[in-house]
Amino acid sequence: MELTVQERINLMDILPRQGNFVELKIVRNLREELDFSEEELQKGEITIVPLTDGRANWVSKAPNKVVKDCNITELAEGIILTALKTLDEQKKLRAAHLTLYEKFVLAKEEPPKEGEGA
Repeated sequence: MELTVQERINLMDILPRQGNFVELKIVRNLREELDFSEEELQKGEITIVPLTDGRANWVSKAPNKVVKDCNITELAEGIILTALKTLDEQKKLRAAHLTLYEKFVLAKEEPPKEGEGA
């Protein structure tokens, strides 16, 4: 699935930080898939900016134009769907989550278009 820099950052932010062993392994692998590659950093598409509290932030010159085709497994997609639906039910979705919600939740709920599927 093609995701922008901003979508990757927002998706990593909503992934669960606790769960059972299997879920946490899936989340760890998903985080690795979403993370920024050495090539992206070398090209200057993404820059690491240190924060005063010792953490770091990612900055992109074109956060919505640089796209990565991420390999998201079916199990990882289920975790993402659960996270987004939970945020929606709790009325905690933010504007930054809208494109993710459209790509993961609404895309799964849309009925097939005329001439497609059943």
